[in-house]
Amino acid sequence: MNDQREIFKTEGDNYFCRNKETLEKAQNNDVVEYLKWSGLKVGRILDVGCCFGHVLHLIKSTFPDTELFGFDPSWEAIGYGKKMYPDLHLRQGFAHDLSHYEDGSFDLVVISFVLSWIDRALLLKTVAEIDRVLKNNGHLIIRDFAPSGPCKVEYHHLPGQGVYTFKHNYWQIFSSTQLYTIIYEHEFLHAPGDELKNENVCKFVVLQKRPELNYSINKKEL
Repeated sequence: MNDQREIFKTEGDNYFCRNKETLEKAQNNDVVEYLKWSGLKVGRILDVGCCFGHVLHLIKSTFPDTELFGFDPSWEAIGYGKKMYPDLHLRQGFAHDLSHYEDGSFDLVVISFVLSWIDRALLLKTVAEIDRVLKNNGHLIIRDFAPSGPCKVEYHHLPGQGVYTFKHNYWQIFSSTQLYTIIYEHEFLHAPGDELKNENVCKFVVLQKRPELNYSINKKEL
């Protein structure tokens, strides 16, 4: 199978070029709406796979006191975002290597339709890096497909080249460790007007990292 990390060095730029105009016009975002609705207090946010930082910009417009960081494989997207939004901290790179950030340095990590692109050889390393940079009791937002079971789909922009997206309930990787608790979730369709089918259903899931609080205390018998 192709190394998708290598493929998305260029395909990340292609995604940015295809979607830049639509993303720039967006006036709302469900991450922003959740933060407003929940009253969650976050000082430092990392968006993994941020494109040019459009979601971070919307968060900054609503919550000006937040410190916002973004990470994306596309040099073009990051370069454009730095010009557009100089108040954001944007960096080019890949999700499996967040070594520029210290352990426990973020109150909230957002990862939206990114894990489905990750090369399977790097998936668990990516999960470990996300966990590493998120502080204890911090929150993780995952937006991705919600299939009835793991499946792979040929990437329609590169047909016949052995490139896939991997649909998987990624939040379950975190919650199954019992270090994370799901505190909120809702379903939505991948695109407006999509038919209600298994392959089009997605979820917005919020988890809280509770590495000690999730454990009950068993008293040792005397």
